[in-house]
Amino acid sequence: MIPYYITFLISCLFCYVGEQYLCKSGKTFQVAEADNFWAKKHVIASDITLHGKHILSSTKRKKLQISKSFFYLSLSVLTVSILAGLRDYSIGTDIMAYGNDLFYHFDNGAPLFQTIQRITNIEPLYLTLCWISALLGTSPHMLYFLTGLIIYGFVMAGLVHYSDEFPLTLSWLGFLCLLYGNTYNAMRQSLALAIGFWSLHFLKDGKTIKFFLGVVVASFFHTTAVIYIAIYALSLILKANNKPYIKVLMIAGVILAMYSFNELLTLFINFGIFNAKMERYLIKDIDAEFSLNAILIRLPFLFLILLDFKSFIQPTFNKMKAFERANKGDFYLLMVLMELMTTLMTVFVSTLYRIALYFVMFRCMSYARICKVDKIMNNRIFKCAFLIIYLLIVFIYQNQIKGDNQIYPYTFGDF
Repeated sequence: MIPYYITFLISCLFCYVGEQYLCKSGKTFQVAEADNFWAKKHVIASDITLHGKHILSSTKRKKLQISKSFFYLSLSVLTVSILAGLRDYSIGTDIMAYGNDLFYHFDNGAPLFQTIQRITNIEPLYLTLCWISALLGTSPHMLYFLTGLIIYGFVMAGLVHYSDEFPLTLSWLGFLCLLYGNTYNAMRQSLALAIGFWSLHFLKDGKTIKFFLGVVVASFFHTTAVIYIAIYALSLILKANNKPYIKVLMIAGVILAMYSFNELLTLFINFGIFNAKMERYLIKDIDAEFSLNAILIRLPFLFLILLDFKSFIQPTFNKMKAFERANKGDFYLLMVLMELMTTLMTVFVSTLYRIALYFVMFRCMSYARICKVDKIMNNRIFKCAFLIIYLLIVFIYQNQIKGDNQIYPYTFGDF
């Protein structure tokens, strides 16, 4: 696991430096906090108009801070992308499913559009990515590098848009520990997850059409990205009425829908909402077993959320920029519960783990949010340390002990 540890450490260090420059640029909530003297000084220098020259220098400083932030955050993304590209072909099962063969298919001169028409069980944008990789590289390592670059780039970009609500570096570490292994084993879905997650920021600015376009693009990497439309619908319901009984009804409705997964999927296929290739997700034999560990590893931070529930659900407020004061905390908690319920329902429908993955990003953000909303500094420090240790233990347990995603032990490929 050493290559993962070293890479995660370097990536998080770059992310932390980038986050600090992002704060100095005035793009995140931390800059406006009252206990940050430098931030208050920066706000004053940015807002008071003395001379045109003063305003120009302030604007230049902001642009410089943003540029530096982009540079270091890009290095953070590049670091984990390189590790994904250098892996041996035995790391991650998707390499044999639709990795090497597709790369060499295009490397041997196969035309893109004819391949899209012929291979209908693989989404067209993923096939296009394989084609581009064959143009740019001489081995499938290029495909895995580009796949990682897109996934991690869009995840980072999405997290930045919400970094006013949680520490960016902690949420990035959460992604690396909870989802990085899946990006080796479920490449198409991880591409869809990342792009769909990034598209959510359009809703924050009221750009609903752009959000739907983003989901459409994501679904051309993996059809299951349409789950983001359901997440959007849940957010609308919660925004209209966030009373406890509404949340209970929403969770009950989702559980019922998951239990009726086969029937609903068949209905969607018959009506043409999904194409016939989605039939491979229909469950014929239920052989999944109940996993107590799946509950236990999620309980510590769910308990911390409930313990400091009032602080967690308080909307953040940016003094430098008008912000939608929706009950973000309520939504995050609901998504954490949805992920837990979906994971539990895999006992009845094993392929629901595919749906559960789309909620994991909200776990990453919610866990990091816990470390931000506590008003007592010592508590925040303790929670941050606890979160880091917890995430590393979960990563070791899932990928080394359980052997999820077949990414352990990591070995470098031959070049």
